[in-house]
This record gives sequence, C-alpha cells and structure tokens, in this order.
Amino acid sequence: MMKEEDATVYRRPYLVSGASGFALNAITRAMGKDLKAYIESMRSILASDSWNTKTTICWGLRDRWLTYDGVEDFCDGLKHNVVQLPMAGHHAQEDRGEELGNIIKRILRG
Repeated sequence: MMKEEDATVYRRPYLVSGASGFALNAITRAMGKDLKAYIESMRSILASDSWNTKTTICWGLRDRWLTYDGVEDFCDGLKHNVVQLPMAGHHAQEDRGEELGNIIKRILRG
C-alpha cells in the first residue's frame, strides 16, 4: 500500500494551486456522473462476442474507490481470469509493483 506521505506528493499540486484544485473538482464531478456509463461500456466490450482476447483482471482488495462486488461473477461468466492482490489498493502498480510485475510475467509466459 502506498504510504500517505508518498500519495501526498501526487496530490500536492492540486491542493496548493487554485486552478489545479478547480480542475480536480471539475474532473471528479464529471467522473461521478459518467462512472456508471464507463463501467457499463467496459462490461459491454469485455462481454462482446467479438472480444476474443484472453483477459486477466488484477484487483487490489484494499481499493477504497471501487468495490470488488461482482468482479468474480463477471469474470467467471465470461471466462476471464481474476487475480486478487490482498495488499494492493486502487493503484496496484504503485502499491505492489513487484508482485504485479511477477504476475504479468507469469501470465505472459503461459
């Protein structure tokens, strides 16, 4: 899990600049409105008969932004693989980069 002081480095520009803060708030509001549409679009693409690419979804179980509810059922129903990362949050590549890299390497080697 990313340490709070490291996460602050990413957030600092948005917190100290009025223009950036306004932009972040606008993006957050827009995403909130469109998030359900984005999720449904992703589901439609991954469930499409034309989607024939082997897919593995790696999910950080400590994600505080998106819940894990339904991910396993969705993946099982479509023959997609799901890998749980118990110690990772929303940004699994930041929280558990080496672990995620090893998982990707294993998937690519087949």
